[in-house]
Amino acid sequence: MIDKQRIPRLTPKGQAHPAGSLAAALVGEGAGTFTAPAHPFDEASGSGIKWTPETLELWLRGERLDVAEVATATAPDCWRDLAFVHAFPTVTHWWFGSLWTQRVRATQTARRDDGARLVWLQAVQEDADELPWVVLEDGTASGPLPELSGGAVNVPLRVRLGHLARLVLTGNIAIGQWAAVTSLVAAAELAALLTDELRGDMLRAMGLE
Repeated sequence: MIDKQRIPRLTPKGQAHPAGSLAAALVGEGAGTFTAPAHPFDEASGSGIKWTPETLELWLRGERLDVAEVATATAPDCWRDLAFVHAFPTVTHWWFGSLWTQRVRATQTARRDDGARLVWLQAVQEDADELPWVVLEDGTASGPLPELSGGAVNVPLRVRLGHLARLVLTGNIAIGQWAAVTSLVAAAELAALLTDELRGDMLRAMGLE
């Protein structure tokens, strides 16, 4: 009998799931799926998007994957308008900073004196550090990101972890129940996910604003 409260274990207990294998399972990789980095080009990793006023270059681990002739006045305009989505239509899923895809669970919750709720999230391993996420009365959620998640530029992961925290507080996900969380975003869903406020956060994290 399958326990619906647990995602399938892909590695031995206490070890991390290979991000690639879990991401593939979530987005159906192998069925026309093409994932790519959406952040500005990073020299250290050789991955990202190189911007010029006339072109965009898509790079992954030191290899140039594609070049598109797209005119944008400034680099901030390019990312604020998500110009890269239309520039590279073969990309089905985008990621920012890291292709972080792992299991996450809440270990406990508490209420603060100001009415906000605390949700401790634990990622990947059963003995990993617990990350304190704060959910305000209006539903706004914030907290630290897991290790190797690419930092503040990974806005989609922050959105998904906040959503998970809210689901725990509403009882839709039980404390201790593992859930698969990914920073991958389908190209068709990126504009709706990244609100104007979140795009501002993204630009600041990228050093473009």
